[in-house]
Amino acid sequence: MTRAPRRPLERLNAHHDVSTFDSGSEVLDQWLRRHALAAQRMDSARTFVVTRSGRVVGYFSLTMGSVLRAEAPAKLVRGMPAYPVGMVLLARLAVDRSEQGKGIGATLLAEALRKAVAAGEVAAARIVVADAIDEIAAAFYERYGFVRVPEHPLRLYRRIKDVRASLDSSDVDVPTKEVGAGLGLTCRVRLL
Repeated sequence: MTRAPRRPLERLNAHHDVSTFDSGSEVLDQWLRRHALAAQRMDSARTFVVTRSGRVVGYFSLTMGSVLRAEAPAKLVRGMPAYPVGMVLLARLAVDRSEQGKGIGATLLAEALRKAVAAGEVAAARIVVADAIDEIAAAFYERYGFVRVPEHPLRLYRRIKDVRASLDSSDVDVPTKEVGAGLGLTCRVRLL
């Protein structure tokens, strides 16, 4: 059996067809169509996409930020100085309905986490934060090791050092699932 050629994750640009993107969430769809390119031009977010037959079928957006120490979970800031905590915000992640259930969301999340770790190496982020659009999305993030912020149940986080360890543990025998093969984005995602 011949494997589909690998289609790399690409940074969103004006040539990508986002006109028919439909994740089932109007908020996520409209942001991609109307705001993602402008946010990129203004350096306020970076959006990465995967395509099939020339049209975008999945995306995620990342930005950097910080959270006040007083607003962070106590176990996250124990022993740290009284300064804001650096973070990488996974602001959006969505998959077109035509591709949902095929592992693309997990693949996009794995790629977003790799990029978050790389950004954290340069800008010293302590956590990756995800703002879930709803309870279904929050449960998705929890399956991959994210923890809810008690005061904001749709905001979840994962420590960068834990993400880094899971990415570095490729030699450790952990349960994994191959995902994203249909788009040539196959990767092994660690299931927690």
